[in-house]
Amino acid sequence: MTGKTHVVVPTTQGPVFIQALTREEPDVPSVVCLSGGSESAGISTAYYDFVKKGSGLSARDTGHPAWRLDIESDISEGKSWQLAVFLAHILEQRNQLGSGKPEPGDTVVWATGQVRFDRAVGSIGHLERKLDSSRRLIERLGRRGVNVVAVAPQPDVEAVMATPSASAASELNLQGVARGDEAILQLGAATSKRDAGQESPVSRPSRATSRAGAALVIVAALVGVLITLNLGGL
Repeated sequence: MTGKTHVVVPTTQGPVFIQALTREEPDVPSVVCLSGGSESAGISTAYYDFVKKGSGLSARDTGHPAWRLDIESDISEGKSWQLAVFLAHILEQRNQLGSGKPEPGDTVVWATGQVRFDRAVGSIGHLERKLDSSRRLIERLGRRGVNVVAVAPQPDVEAVMATPSASAASELNLQGVARGDEAILQLGAATSKRDAGQESPVSRPSRATSRAGAALVIVAALVGVLITLNLGGL
């Protein structure tokens, strides 16, 4: 177990893991690249706007305006990647972001949603298809004892519960959120359960011993980030 938290972006084509977030020199334009290479992803320009000083969340919340984001495969369009990337930046700030290769006992964050400048989480499309395309990954993570935290916009979660995908959403324990702050708290709660040795809704029981002290430290750290973000937004 690495104790890291990995972030996956669900798409209609399949889940895409975030592999790394690297701080660049402030005058370097932020970019999304594929698997550590030089090829830019389709969302690279949109990501630049999402993180840059002025229009972007991450520059305000982290104090750093330029980043390189590496993902395992291309995401060509849309804005539903924003919630996952927002959470990845929070995790990077706490040195808790994983490499996209989770080990037993680690946590994976499955997150989809737009995030506006005030951290409100906006609705997205095709949640049913994203759940379906992630099914094999979720099953594999569960068999390996990897904890999964799943968040999506509240209206989309409510809508999907009235469809044939409701069972998949329930098995994933998909949580609806209205703000990025709520997603941070969901992450903190799930991470505390992981480190206290409690079973994830989609993972098999393990022989993990109690790590309640470590859990409190992690929750306190995430709450500290949340307080900092709220103060930064005043």
